[in-house]
Parts: sequence; C-alpha cells; structure tokens
Amino acid sequence: MAYDFDKLIPRGTTRSAKWANPELLPLWVADMDFESPPAVYEAISARAAHNLYGYDRLPENYFPAVQSWFKTRQGYEVQEDWLVATSGVVGALHLAVQSLTLPGDEVVIQPPVYHPFPRAILNSGRQLVTSPLKRVHEHYEIDFDDLEAQFARRRAKLFILCNPHNPIGKVYSREELKTIGDLALKHGVVVVSDEIHGDLILPGNQLTPFASLGGDYLSNSVIATAPSKTFNLAGLATSNIFIANPVLRDQFARFSEGLGLHGGSLYGFIACEAAYRSGAQWLDELLVYLKANADLVQSFLKAELPEIKADELQGSYLQWVDFGALGLGDEALEALLRDKAKLWVSPGIQFGEGGSGFIRLNLATQRSRLETALTRIKAAVKGQ
Repeated sequence: MAYDFDKLIPRGTTRSAKWANPELLPLWVADMDFESPPAVYEAISARAAHNLYGYDRLPENYFPAVQSWFKTRQGYEVQEDWLVATSGVVGALHLAVQSLTLPGDEVVIQPPVYHPFPRAILNSGRQLVTSPLKRVHEHYEIDFDDLEAQFARRRAKLFILCNPHNPIGKVYSREELKTIGDLALKHGVVVVSDEIHGDLILPGNQLTPFASLGGDYLSNSVIATAPSKTFNLAGLATSNIFIANPVLRDQFARFSEGLGLHGGSLYGFIACEAAYRSGAQWLDELLVYLKANADLVQSFLKAELPEIKADELQGSYLQWVDFGALGLGDEALEALLRDKAKLWVSPGIQFGEGGSGFIRLNLATQRSRLETALTRIKAAVKGQ
C-alpha cells in the first residue's frame, strides 16, 4: 500500500474530542485515527500561506470536483443547481425538518439509528414516529408493513433514511430503496437520505444512492452528503446537500439563508475539492484496511468470545456488536467496558429502540489499537 494506516499518531495535544479522556482507549465517535490524504494537507497549507482569511466563496472548480467524484465513485451525476452547501449533515437534517414540515407534523425514523435524528425532530417541535428495524438472525430487515402504516399517518410528512445505516452497518439494496420510495410517494412523505457514509462501502458490497433511482424518487428526496467521514474532515464543517426538486430546494435554501447558516467553511471547501480530486487511491486502500479490521473483529469474537456477536459490516467503519448474551443491563455493560476494559465506546441504547444490549465500535483505528481493545474486552468479560 502507498499509505500507512498502521502509523500511530498521538492526538492528545490537539484538543481531539475523541481522545478527551486519556485513561480510555476511544472507539466511540465517528472520527478516524488516520491522517487525511496528503493532497488535503497540501491544499490547506497553500491557502494558509496567503495569510488573509476573509469572507470566502465556493472555489471555481469546487462543483466540477464534486460532480466528478459522485459520477465516478457512486455512479450518478449530480447537477450544479441541485447543490446547497451547508456546514454539516446534522445541521442539514435540522434544516430539512424545519423547512419541509410544520410544527406538529410527524417525521419517521428507523431505530436503532443515529441519535441526532430524533434530536433534529424533537428540537424542531415536530412529532417523532418510529418504525423499528426487525432483528432477524443477527441482521436487520425493514418491516415494510409497519413502515407503510407510519407513512399513512395523517401528519407524517418526512422520513429520514440512513444509508449506509448507522449504527448497524447495513447497506440497503436497490429493491429495498425502491420500496421505500414507492411508499413515500404513495403517502406524500419526503425522503431525506443521510448518505454521509456513502463512500465507505466495504469490498464485496455496493451502494445504491437514493438519487440514482431517478424520476419521481429523485424529485421526492433530499440527499445529504459530506466528505467528512470519508476523509476524516469533520472539523472543517462542510457538507453537500443535493435537492433536485426546485420547490423543496428553494424551501430548504431560503430557510437556511434566513438563519444565516448557508455555506460552509473556507478550509472545508478547499479540503473537499482536494480530497475529491486526489483522494481516490487513499480511499481504496482505506477500505481494504477497514475490511481487514472488520474481519479481525469477527474472527476474534468467534474464537475467543462466541457468545458475543458482531453484525456483518457492509458500510461505514462502525461495528454493531451484540453483548446481550451476557445478561447485563445497559449501565452495567457500559461500566464493564469503561471500568474493566478501559474502553470508550458508544452504548447501543443511545441509538434508541432495539439498541439495548449492543455497543457500537469505531474500527477506523490502527490495527494494533483494535487488537488491544479486543484483548481488553475478552479479559473484562472473562473476569466479570
């Protein structure tokens, strides 16, 4: 490989939120312990050398880089007038809920799911409606009968899809997405598809971007993307939201501008363009490394802790692990991993209904650190 993902990089002196507790090995927040592609550092350094940091606008070649990336990597072509730049996907989800629904309207999600989803709904004075994913033999399936029942509710106006799904690591098939799209069109529900992990598809799997369904599906959707998870740029606060429907786009953009939240950051735009232009090989090698990490988790648990089950990881670097066989409550499980294993993980209950007894592990770290974490888990479980 051209890039060394085994290189240990101290982060304790950089105000890293992930590494805020020096006593714990952090495998929680979706932040990688790998350096971004060299082209990102080079582009930021070149701009920083100018030593003037006033108001900025999108670089002239920004959108062509974005368009080329999605056409090459994800197989569909975005149009320039679809783009609304924002400072992050979580913020964009709040904007979508507030601009495309009214107070008291209902927004549907599929727990267990990324915890900012319900916050975006409840913080906006909207009603949270859930259609939980079904647990079937160590994987999840959509309960389409229940999903339609929730879409059919009188005030259901919006559905937030997570693909790849955080925290379960599932990549939805084209057939599943079309069924979701058909139900949404039937009941007048707009689909907001959070595809922030869409470039992080592990070998052997394939992403179907919701926008690639085209036609009415595309016109009834808001697609949230960002380079942040792909290239570890979260601190640069830049995301690209694609809204093909001009009515929905105008509502979203006007609301964003009304709050003064339109646009991203100077260095975020520069980093995104550089990553999309020059980061393909880096990403290809990263995905091979992440797949090996995911395989290590599976093989270790099967050999050493067969009562603990890890779901197949298809997309993202976030591993969903079932500790239910231990019979511990959620607080006791978190305490075991924190106090005995000295690990900082994301408790499954944080992701809502269906998350009890699970944890989410961030595998985007050096293999030596992951091996240490697995060894600590074994010692803690065996010694409880």
